[in-house]
Amino acid sequence: MNLLRPRPVRLLLVLVGLALAASACGSEAQAVAIADQSLTRSELDDILVSEFGETETGNQSTANASQWLSQYIFAEAVAAELADRGFPVTDEAVQAAAEDPAVAAGADLDDPADAYAARVAAISATFDEWLQAELAEVPVDGDVDVEVPEFLCSSHILVGSESEAVVVVERLEAGEDFATLAAEVSTGPSGPNGGDLGCVATAGFVVEFVEGARAVAAPGISDPVESQFGWHVIEVRSLGPLSAENHPEMDPATIEQELAAAQSNLQAGEADALVTEIQDAALARIADDLELDARYGEWDDALGVVPPDGVTTGSPAPVDPLDG
Repeated sequence: MNLLRPRPVRLLLVLVGLALAASACGSEAQAVAIADQSLTRSELDDILVSEFGETETGNQSTANASQWLSQYIFAEAVAAELADRGFPVTDEAVQAAAEDPAVAAGADLDDPADAYAARVAAISATFDEWLQAELAEVPVDGDVDVEVPEFLCSSHILVGSESEAVVVVERLEAGEDFATLAAEVSTGPSGPNGGDLGCVATAGFVVEFVEGARAVAAPGISDPVESQFGWHVIEVRSLGPLSAENHPEMDPATIEQELAAAQSNLQAGEADALVTEIQDAALARIADDLELDARYGEWDDALGVVPPDGVTTGSPAPVDPLDG
């Protein structure tokens, strides 16, 4: 079965505030440290000059620093979480990213911002590797209740009252043809087609209809079932997890397509859960490990580094480096 591969979740390549591993030199003041990565004030200044040019001192430069530090801190926390899960961001990955035309085209890799962009790309690639490895563990056929949808192949006759539904059941028990009777008395849109509803995932029906169908030993006819639409008499031809064995009237190609779609949806949900897992773990690491010079502001989980009071020019962007 060919399963749809979820769109890779990529770190934003514009996170140029990422630093390569650097230890503070002598007594040089440290701007930030997270996990095993750090930046001195002079290193951060180099990044800001490289990215923004010769920026003014004061509010503007402080706001720029806060914005890029937001991205740096979160991305390095993600990198540390990946390493803990057995997917470290290697020098080879950084070199490969630097040689990727999509990253390095027109770039000067001696420039700190360009070099950091290569590390961002390496973190992105490493995250994708981890994500795909995790998704590979999602079973293809798996647990019927979770991964394989329940389908119902049925017809029904819809009438306005319980007494009318009882009469329909009596006529069917007397031997009348279901499709003919549906065309005669059903008020539903499927009536002219003999009440045929085809083969549909039970998630597409109202609860009362599904419960009424489940009470039938297929193939068979239900007792009158009330829903918001009226009273139903249901002809259940097959009901159960989607498979050719359970639903012989369904085209095998259709079954394969439906199973592929179900698996794709499952993997998409798993991917979302995995992204959330990394995000939450990264924020927890930041809460435990972050060391940040107060001149750049304070960390906020929703906003990143919020500049100190009095900084009014520029603002930190919301931190979402796993958005893809």
